[in-house]
Amino acid sequence: MTALRSSVRMSLVALLVAACAGAPPTVPPTSPSPETMSPPPATPSPSSGVTAAPATPSPVAASTPPPDEPPFVFVAAELPAPLDAVPPPRCEGGTTGGDVDYAPDAQGGSPDLETATRALRGVRWTDVIALEERRSGVVRDGRAIFTGSWSRSASGAWLLSSFQACGDAGISLTRPRGLIPDAMVEVMVDGLEIRVAAAADAARAQSDLTLRRGDEVLLVDGPVAADGQEWYLVQSVIGGQEAAAFGWVAAASPTGVVWIDDISEEHCPVVPDDVRQLGVTADELLLHCFGATELAFELDSGVSCHTFEGPLVKPAWFSLDCGSLSGDACGSCAIPLAVDPRFGALPAEQERGRWAFRGHFDDAAASTCRLADASGARAIDLARVVHRCRTTFVLTSLVRLGPSSD
Repeated sequence: MTALRSSVRMSLVALLVAACAGAPPTVPPTSPSPETMSPPPATPSPSSGVTAAPATPSPVAASTPPPDEPPFVFVAAELPAPLDAVPPPRCEGGTTGGDVDYAPDAQGGSPDLETATRALRGVRWTDVIALEERRSGVVRDGRAIFTGSWSRSASGAWLLSSFQACGDAGISLTRPRGLIPDAMVEVMVDGLEIRVAAAADAARAQSDLTLRRGDEVLLVDGPVAADGQEWYLVQSVIGGQEAAAFGWVAAASPTGVVWIDDISEEHCPVVPDDVRQLGVTADELLLHCFGATELAFELDSGVSCHTFEGPLVKPAWFSLDCGSLSGDACGSCAIPLAVDPRFGALPAEQERGRWAFRGHFDDAAASTCRLADASGARAIDLARVVHRCRTTFVLTSLVRLGPSSD
């Protein structure tokens, strides 16, 4: 199983960060013209701790590059234009919603209502945002799945005051908590075994590895009831960074002794403030923290990829070969990247410079990921491929602004 993970991950594109430590990079101040100036980056939402991509569909980056090198657009997928009226939700199942309470001095959020709406967890980049005075909505595949009313904070930012969402929309105000998919949970006992199927007599996923008290795992799927226990598909995370065994664990013993439980504390990076931490944060934690939220940031980095001979994964654009940079304080810092060829392509040769990125984890196409050669593959192998694609950062915009600022 470890070999499968390594092969799939190393076949993806990588964002190569050559300086993950030290002071954040800076760009020399400029005075862009109104025609080229993009909206300022949004401030973190108090409900999610993440920053959504600017609502503008333009791929032009948030900063103007040095005058001696114009920006070069590699990837450009436009965000859908907003609607001017908020339709009522059309839910095919249950609904969620209610009022949202804030402290009297609550800050945060975004001064732009479309950006604030896109910052909600579960809003996908292809969703259409509807705007009407202090209300917004989310339309997916022609169906309204969310409506919300907003109020202004003391700083002028938008704060969600009440909402209604379809239960199948996956839109929420907080990160997953408890024993549900995409939640981070903690192992409560020593010697917890990970199995290849949801059964007490199933083979161990990795014969030389058991989970220990305090280890963290991401819940990928479940629960499945078997042998009087509830089982969850998990990806274990060692030391908060290195992903290890993938498989099924029971939530408790047959007598009710708790084996996994809600994690007491999580440390999610905030984009763009902590962008230099993305390359040294576990992929599973990034998926938990951000879901499919569209993120935008600038970074001094090297970017390169080339087609891998005989892709391991389909769709093939999830399966590209990559290089790496190393030698800095964090070694080789990278996150897996992919680009839908409809929107552009990454450079074939290594290019270092100042880049503007926009993209997301948990792309809708990830659910279709499969092994190019699935002969002899087990169900758990197929599930792992989908998981690896979900933790890939899919670019919707990539602009080279100019040379590195360091």
